[in-house]
Amino acid sequence: LFHRHWMGLLLAEDYFSVFYPDHHVTHLCDVLVVCDDDDGFAHLPGHGQKQLRVFSRYEQELLNRYLLNNVTPTKLGVLLCLYTGLRNGELCALKWSDLDLGEKKLHVNKTMQRIQMPKGSVPKTAILVTPPKSECSVREIPIPEELFQVLRWYKKPSNYYVLTAHD
Repeated sequence: LFHRHWMGLLLAEDYFSVFYPDHHVTHLCDVLVVCDDDDGFAHLPGHGQKQLRVFSRYEQELLNRYLLNNVTPTKLGVLLCLYTGLRNGELCALKWSDLDLGEKKLHVNKTMQRIQMPKGSVPKTAILVTPPKSECSVREIPIPEELFQVLRWYKKPSNYYVLTAHD
């Protein structure tokens, strides 16, 4: 679903940093596009002739196997995007308490954003966790079996954020 360069970066463990959730998951979620066209490219509405190369089934399987091997909070975040279609802010705000593993459901009821503080402020940015902008964004998403098994195995305390594995 994204350029081979991204695949190389994903496979290089030393590439990941503490800034990964804030920066790179944004790009991953932005480019995870389903494509039904025969030419292998995703055509983005409103973007003229702009095209994104879509992963082949083989590349998708490679990525899936890589993410399922030695799960980390970062890999789990990418898996959640792939399996559920969560938006970046929803993923960042997701806590373990939002996952109902008994019912195999994920509850989306908040979003996270980083905002710029006034010039000269320390810190320069602040993180806001708020309800989604629209009522339609508050929803329950069924958790697929393969993802459920990973979540059940990797489960952390309910007050922890899923993406960072701490509170």
